Amino acid sequence: MFRKIVSNLAFSPALVGQLGFYAKRLKKEEATRRLGLVFTALALVVQSLTVFTPPESANAANGSDMIYGGVQSKKAVLAEYDKLRSDFKDIMDYNGITRAELANMREGTINSKGHGTDNDAWKTWGRAKRFSPGQGEVKHSVPLDTGGATTIYSRPLWLFDSTSYTIANGSTYGAFVGHSAKRGMFAIMKDCGNLVTRNTPKPDVGAHFIAASCEMVRGKAVDSRDKDARIKVFLYFDGPPGKGEKVGPIMTDKENKFSVKVPEKYKKSEESTKVWGVMVPLAGWGDSTVQFDKTATIPGGCIKPEPVAKCEQLIFNRISRTDFSLEGKALAENGAKIKSYRFTVIDSGKSVVLTKDVSTTSLKASSGRLNISEPGTYTARVTVKTSEGDKTNENCVASFKVNAPTTPAVDIDKKVDGVDLKAVEVNAPFTYQLTVTNTGEVNLKNVAVTDPAPNGVTMQSASVGNIKNNKWSYTIPTLKMGESLTITITAKVAKYIAGSLVNTACVNAAEVSPSQPTQTDDCDDATVTVNPPVAVIQVCELASKTIISIKETEFDASKHSKNLDDCKNPCENNNPACIQVTESKTGRNLTQGVDATTMKAQASDRIEYTVYLENVGQLPMTRTVSEELSDVLEYAKLIQNGGGTFDEANKVLAWGDITLQPGEKTSRSFVIQLLHTIPTTARGASEPSSYDCIMTNSFGNTVNIPVACETPKLVESAVSELPKTGPGENLLFAGVIGTIVTFFWARSRQLKREVKLIRKDFNMGTI
Repeated sequence: MFRKIVSNLAFSPALVGQLGFYAKRLKKEEATRRLGLVFTALALVVQSLTVFTPPESANAANGSDMIYGGVQSKKAVLAEYDKLRSDFKDIMDYNGITRAELANMREGTINSKGHGTDNDAWKTWGRAKRFSPGQGEVKHSVPLDTGGATTIYSRPLWLFDSTSYTIANGSTYGAFVGHSAKRGMFAIMKDCGNLVTRNTPKPDVGAHFIAASCEMVRGKAVDSRDKDARIKVFLYFDGPPGKGEKVGPIMTDKENKFSVKVPEKYKKSEESTKVWGVMVPLAGWGDSTVQFDKTATIPGGCIKPEPVAKCEQLIFNRISRTDFSLEGKALAENGAKIKSYRFTVIDSGKSVVLTKDVSTTSLKASSGRLNISEPGTYTARVTVKTSEGDKTNENCVASFKVNAPTTPAVDIDKKVDGVDLKAVEVNAPFTYQLTVTNTGEVNLKNVAVTDPAPNGVTMQSASVGNIKNNKWSYTIPTLKMGESLTITITAKVAKYIAGSLVNTACVNAAEVSPSQPTQTDDCDDATVTVNPPVAVIQVCELASKTIISIKETEFDASKHSKNLDDCKNPCENNNPACIQVTESKTGRNLTQGVDATTMKAQASDRIEYTVYLENVGQLPMTRTVSEELSDVLEYAKLIQNGGGTFDEANKVLAWGDITLQPGEKTSRSFVIQLLHTIPTTARGASEPSSYDCIMTNSFGNTVNIPVACETPKLVESAVSELPKTGPGENLLFAGVIGTIVTFFWARSRQLKREVKLIRKDFNMGTI
């Protein structure tokens, strides 16, 4: 039949040469198609192996696994529960999960963000510490039936999401999912055997910032064991705990909130300022302090400094009896400008007798030599003309005398703390200043100065001279023309006295009044008034738990308690609640010269880690300081141990016991170097943070340093984000490919046979 059909086709005998050439080509094409079919068959065999025997991760087991190496059936979970030497049952008992509830689990999947990222999120349990308490990792001490306890950590599952896809959509894990009457929904992860729950037996403890502005930093700290308790908080400005400027302790209010004024220096800073927070949980928590989950930032340039200009001082310099000079000093800041100085002298009748203008932008100006020949008492003043207006004050005024020719003269000037009148507190020291000046044209000898204290004022000490019977006296051996001597006397008022307490000091030089050598030549006074007393009360300072004395007007119920029993020493007998230490950590890329968390670490980069500790408690504390570096050393090697001892087997760098007194702080640094070739090892199945192109390390806070991984790791990340396919999809795809290849091979064979028939019929003469 086939031959008959072909013989009826139109064919020109002239084309027989081309037909031979075509036959040869078809023969080669058939061989090629056959070879392609063979390779396709081999590929299908390999594909079937990958379908029925899935590959294992390079890290199929991890020391953090609750069931080492994971489980693939409920039977294996129950077998672990029944093991006599396993603590798996103890961990389930701690969570209130029964064997029957494990047996009722169903096989399925869970997504790390299937229940959000808040308190209700999935929490995975593991044996190794991975993150910081501020991120939600909680340390659990699980009692064992055999005695003692084992340590387990719970932390939000979504913290392990590290690629852009999983950060946005979460990661999906194979698991056995169940429900517990006590714990609610739970799961056992297949790859690691770790328990996953949405809540834990230990209540939430944590703190966070609410807002930070130019004026105030506000936040919240809660210990769910007693939500009405006031929690102690420390803030650290411009550096992590143990390094930055500490403010606190601060106590939360009834709503568990706190607010702290921003220190003036950070308001004036042009750069933004980071703020770290640390809370102190109530007694009995596993960690003595817990860092806030995130930092806050105070904006830079909060306060634009206002221009400031003022007159600071006027200095009188006597040259001779009638000649003198004046020197003015000024201050100009924040863009203010000095324009000129005006020196003015008035007499005792308030008439201006001399004016001198000096045009200069300097902060100092001199009047040059001035002359007043008329004897009398004069007052000099300097006024500074500035961009902010004319500036003068009491410091820019000086009094002097011009004596009659060849007449000896002496002058005394008295102030109290630099002014003529001052209000003082009871029992608060203040200082009198006595300035004696030779204003005549004769050198003076044995100048007697006396200053009896008024009733109510008690003199305590003096820079020179003697105090006897509450009266100060001193004889100046010599006082040359124009020379001055300033003497200070410290005094106080022991009890409240109404009205003014005038203190008069006098000077006497025998040369001034030779006929009356004991006559007083000049006197001057200074006055103090006493502020009415304010009742002083003893209170308990709640933050420090110490009894202090304050003015009654300073009482603040949020900071003080009038019940002194509230200050009973809670730290007696080495109470553990009084042993509190803050911990923090930073990383700096020494090769790139940047914060290591802000740039990808390249091959061979050197990174310096620094850990900080500060004792914020009330008792000395001894702490074993160590660093677990297993995740870091997947991509790096330790090259400087900073004085510590490195345990190669457990990947732990330790500095032994460190003792800190209350308020004392310390730090330790070490350096790692990334490997010359970044490993392309597959990401861990049982431990998602293993070989994930991030070096994760926690010490109070978590430092995540991204690593510049090679192309195979980037492909791995991309593949992990593709839709998941199972054996059915793989076999269907392979079948389609096999069918197409077989079709083209069969078609080549058919065409070859047709040509063969045509050539045969031609040779037999049928065409």
